Parts: sequence; structure tokens; C-alpha cells
Amino acid sequence: THRFSLPHAVQGAVRQSLFISGYVLFFSALLGIILPYLSHPFLMRLCASLFEISTACKLATEAEELILPFCAFATCFSGICVYFQTLDCIEGTGLNTKRYLPIKLICGAVGFHLALLLSLFH
Repeated sequence: THRFSLPHAVQGAVRQSLFISGYVLFFSALLGIILPYLSHPFLMRLCASLFEISTACKLATEAEELILPFCAFATCFSGICVYFQTLDCIEGTGLNTKRYLPIKLICGAVGFHLALLLSLFH
């Protein structure tokens, strides 16, 4: 039987925090390399939304239009960064992840369009 161990729990939490931080740093750095080559603000926000949520929301708030829809897409989809974090966390559990990414993309698209509709009435 497996008993609760505080040191084991703390070690696991620190390990997961490092993995998550590593993914965020990697994708933030990747965006730092890619974004300067994108000349159109729409492409920059779209690319950031696909990769990493905090950079995407920061870029969305710097825009003059579509702030709410881009933030909605970024938070509903959560980016490839969160996708890999999720895969890392559920590794070895036997959960099927084949449909996870397409469903998250659909969720992001729905969030974008709902926010777009809401912003038209504002």
C-alpha cells in the first residue's frame, strides 16, 4: 500500500512546477524569436494565441480592436504551451489525448466568436 508522504508530495509539486515553468519559458522565448518577423499585428496576436496564453493576452490588450475576442481565444484554447503541460501531467495515466487538441481549438474558436458577438453589442 502507498501511504502519504509529505516530502514525496513536496518533491512532486516542485518537480511539476519546474516542468510548467520550463514550458512557459520555452514558448515565451520561442515567441520572442518569431514575433519580430511578423509584421501584421493580427498575425502576431494569432501566433501568440496559438503558443502561449500570457503573451497572447498581453498582445491582445495592446491592440485597438478585437481585444476581447483574442483574449477569449487565448484563454479558451490556452495555447500549445498548456497542451504540453497537460500531456506531461497526465503521462502514464492511460487517458486518451487524441481529441484534446482539436477540442481545445474548437473551444478557442467558439470563445473568439462569442466574444466578438458580445463586443458588437458593447
